[in-house]
Amino acid sequence: MISYDGCPIAKDQCFYCFKTQFDGLFVSPLSHRAFCSTHLPLHQQLNGNDVDYVYLKTTLKPQDEPPSKIMKLEIKQQAESELVDLHKELYHDGHVVEPTPRDLAVIEEIVNSNSESKKQELKSWTQEYSACKHTQDFQQSPIDDVQLRKCHECDLDQNLWICLTCGQLGCGRAQFGGIPGNTHALKHYETTGHPIAVKLGSLSKDVADIYCYACQDEVVFPQLPQLLQTFGIDLNTFNKTEKSLVELQIEQNLKWEFNMVNDDGEELPPVFGSGLTGLKNLGNSCYVSSVVQSLFSLPEYQELSKIPWESLNEQDGLKFQLVKIAKGLTSGEFSKPNQEGFQVGVSIAPFKSIIGANHGEFSSMRQQDAFEFWNYLLDKIDTGIDAHLNDIFRFVTVEKFKIEDSNKVLLKKQVTENLTLPVNVEVDYIDENGVKHYKREDFIDSLIQYLSPEEIDWKSGKAVKTTFIKSFPKYLVTAIQRIQLENWTPIKTDVPLSLPESFDISDFQAPDLLDDDEVEAEDEGEEFEPDQEALNQLLQMGFPENRCKKALYNTGNNSAEVAMNWLFEHMDDPTIDSPLVVKKGTDDSIDEAKIQSLMDMGFSNKLSTKALILNNEDTNQAVEWLFSNPDDDGVLPPKKKTTADTVDELMGQHTSSEYILKAVICHKGTQVTTGHYVAFIRQGDRWILFNDEKVVDVTGDEKSWQEVEKNGYVYIWERV
Repeated sequence: MISYDGCPIAKDQCFYCFKTQFDGLFVSPLSHRAFCSTHLPLHQQLNGNDVDYVYLKTTLKPQDEPPSKIMKLEIKQQAESELVDLHKELYHDGHVVEPTPRDLAVIEEIVNSNSESKKQELKSWTQEYSACKHTQDFQQSPIDDVQLRKCHECDLDQNLWICLTCGQLGCGRAQFGGIPGNTHALKHYETTGHPIAVKLGSLSKDVADIYCYACQDEVVFPQLPQLLQTFGIDLNTFNKTEKSLVELQIEQNLKWEFNMVNDDGEELPPVFGSGLTGLKNLGNSCYVSSVVQSLFSLPEYQELSKIPWESLNEQDGLKFQLVKIAKGLTSGEFSKPNQEGFQVGVSIAPFKSIIGANHGEFSSMRQQDAFEFWNYLLDKIDTGIDAHLNDIFRFVTVEKFKIEDSNKVLLKKQVTENLTLPVNVEVDYIDENGVKHYKREDFIDSLIQYLSPEEIDWKSGKAVKTTFIKSFPKYLVTAIQRIQLENWTPIKTDVPLSLPESFDISDFQAPDLLDDDEVEAEDEGEEFEPDQEALNQLLQMGFPENRCKKALYNTGNNSAEVAMNWLFEHMDDPTIDSPLVVKKGTDDSIDEAKIQSLMDMGFSNKLSTKALILNNEDTNQAVEWLFSNPDDDGVLPPKKKTTADTVDELMGQHTSSEYILKAVICHKGTQVTTGHYVAFIRQGDRWILFNDEKVVDVTGDEKSWQEVEKNGYVYIWERV
């Protein structure tokens, strides 16, 4: 007799591969997973007591052709019976059995329950907001002359925000689609400190745009109706006259389409086969897809497909999902056309769920920065799976500090995995729609600027800092710093960037670190390795690298937000640009008190130690990891080499310093946390565009190359 506990079941996809109910799946109520006929025996070898399965085989009913993208804020879930014909069978111990009336009821409960992927699909069309601390004990002090007609500072009568504290009306930021704004609502906050404002035109009984300037995020405020009544606003009778922020964002994202038509006006040809499998957009997941496609275009990541399932277990989490992706993308088995001639695409929802767990942003359904996700994913692989897989990206840089009026030189060596290059941003002209068009720049100029000497403050004097690249990785990852601050708002610029067919780093730097008359001075400090994700976030905000490292060091290498606050507080320090000097220390052990606190919860010393190491000694994240990995054996992955060891090893390698372009992650939009991401990847003599499910050949297409030049964000260069 089959039983079901009511928990969500991952019933849409085989746990081992990307086969779906259209291929036929055996759904296990015990493990809450589904398996195709090929991989069911693997599961049963590991779980001999799992003997009851509901076999589901679906065929699609004829449907009216849906629009390619749905322009609405809520999606009503259709019953599966309206979409498919469903064949159901009950299996016990490998044989079909006749279900009892109770079995039939349980089967129907399983069939009608929301699957994990369906819940994610619906969730993707909702915005995730919460109350903030500024909504607590909120006090109002209304002004005498509250008016709801126009901005208090200018004559704008749209895009108006009312201060929830005093009732003053101010215009917002200029928005997508030509909506004007002079940021007077923001200036009101900066002057008064009143944190929360509400967009007037989008107000209705069901919709409210509430923004906290102090938190720089949208929030919810349950007491909003009562607070608005202070200013004579009754939500029951108030008429909505403008689009909400959610509607504007969805409209904006719908317009960020990458070119899918060639120079002759014909659709770009879809391609299929090994290494040409599209990934379904799970709702603002294109940043994940572009990173995954780029990584798995590299032979070193494709090698994961050769790991036999028998060497893994179903609790291996991230490693299991990476192997599954590698096998799925390299096989070509799931590279199938849909009715439109493009691809059905495969869902990597389980991977996204695992990699995003315990991360406030990557676990959400909001769009994220693809470069931040790239670094976050590589760090998780380094610390939890294979400390050496990403050696293909590592190289040594040397920062040379030539002290003023001296022949002494300080050399700082460090291992890094990418470069963030500057780009000159100069407006060429502004068109009739108010859109800025930028002057063309050259990638090589950005590289030269990164390697060029710059004068910095040094203790009581000056020094000249020069950066050298002293080893050459298999793949050189570079990001272009396209973010500029406009009215203290980060805006991404689409500066056209000319890309070389190839380049040699040695052509742009001196062969030797020291000139004939220079002497290396002894460094009194130790090496500090900043959190790479936080460092990249700060660099993308436009802060100089030395300041970023100093901020992270002085705030405990905690987070970009804490470090940014430190930077603003110390912006005028006379030594802000002096090189970072790290205090010497020898204690690398884990805090025993933290280990004991986890052991007091019933976890072993071995497991507690591993949890703290994998989560940078963050006790809260370590607890979440422990509960998410109850069957972990506590064995740590191989330790990463020390910085000194890695530096010596990398600098001892004598390789070519010439590179050609392998892949580009492109972003179209005004901010890296909105808009749309795609990946252009070179495969032999072809260039392939991976645009979620759509995989097309863009070889020789000038329009596509223009997209790369204007929207390129992360570039992967392959050593020749």
